[in-house]
Amino acid sequence: MRPLRLTLSAFGPYAAETTLELEKLGKGGLYLVTGDTGAGKTTLFDAITYALYDHSSGGVREGAMLRSQYADPKTPTFVELEFEVNDARYTVRRNPEYPRPKARGEGFTTEKADATLTYADGRPPVTKARDVNAAVLDILGLDYNQFCQIAMIAQGQFTKLLNASTEERSRIFRKLFRTQRYAKLQDRLQEEASRLNQQRLAQNTQLDSLLAGLQVAPDDPDADALAATLDAVEARFGDLLPQMQWLNFGGGHHITRPDYDLPTLERCITRMQQAYGVQIYLEPGEAWALNAGYLVTTVLDTLQNGETSLAILDMSAACHTPDVIEMPYRPPLLGAGEPGEKACTIRLGGPTCLAGDVVGDYSFAAPLAEGDKLIFGDMAIYTTCKNNTFNGMPLPPIWAMDETGSCRELVKFGYEEFKGRLGRI
Repeated sequence: MRPLRLTLSAFGPYAAETTLELEKLGKGGLYLVTGDTGAGKTTLFDAITYALYDHSSGGVREGAMLRSQYADPKTPTFVELEFEVNDARYTVRRNPEYPRPKARGEGFTTEKADATLTYADGRPPVTKARDVNAAVLDILGLDYNQFCQIAMIAQGQFTKLLNASTEERSRIFRKLFRTQRYAKLQDRLQEEASRLNQQRLAQNTQLDSLLAGLQVAPDDPDADALAATLDAVEARFGDLLPQMQWLNFGGGHHITRPDYDLPTLERCITRMQQAYGVQIYLEPGEAWALNAGYLVTTVLDTLQNGETSLAILDMSAACHTPDVIEMPYRPPLLGAGEPGEKACTIRLGGPTCLAGDVVGDYSFAAPLAEGDKLIFGDMAIYTTCKNNTFNGMPLPPIWAMDETGSCRELVKFGYEEFKGRLGRI
């Protein structure tokens, strides 16, 4: 959707009729709307979303609230938007309910809310507000919420799209990019995949001399998941297993965790050894470091964004604990609870300026203050091997603590370590 012309009358801070010839700005560029606070920048976006959907861009102002307090009582309140979609032009005009002077006599009467959508090709206009809303939805392919998540994101609303569920984001993008047309292609690909799978099964007998072993990679580190994975391996590769010399059960087995089902793991090992005579390998590298290590961080600043309390830390989820974003993973925080569990729920974020650099929401007995120390646990596994220095974020020094509680610094990172990550320059 490309806006071409926007007319506001007695709308927000625009007391008189004001027209913006947006089409004159051209088709290919980036345009900046600037002005003093209160000059009416946000009102322009409110006007566009109101004309299309009978809502403001931020969703906080109702139509009746948009009547200008500075307008002459006789000046009508309306918004008219001419826009283009797929080379077709449309004009939508909408006015809220507001009081106006009577045509005869003194006093005021109520001007009813109304909307009209006209077509450039001469089709009959759509005249009822409900029908106009339906027509706009059909033209744009987006409802109000989706439009505000994709096409016009109000201040502070970008995180709504980031935090939406996977299914919700998928639904939005499918509708936006019209991927339904690829459903038939997907079916054909599935048929082809089935045919190729049958071909693979037929060729398995030719691989006996080429395969010495097989690696198993369960999606979940629990022993129950491993057992289910082995069932699938036997069903698919049972004819090849007698020719195998070894099986690798993969990594991530938290065998040191108190609730880990060791008897089931032992049964899985014995089962495959006895059935196929293979050597079993495990990669429990994560197990020895599970729940070990701490990351000490300091609160740099606190602020309030609407109803959300925020604290900016001197650590970054994106740089220091990337599993928070990639897994996802929620690191334990000493003395903190789940959101809402304690009196103050605070969103913890890093200073990289990345929109997604958020550790998560934690609750505390009291508000955080600048200089407070926070201690994250379970930091010994991936924090050092997956970290990065994006946007100049320094790497935290590594300290060792002995059984007496005494600490000594093992390594401190500086510019040379940053330079070394870049290779030869």
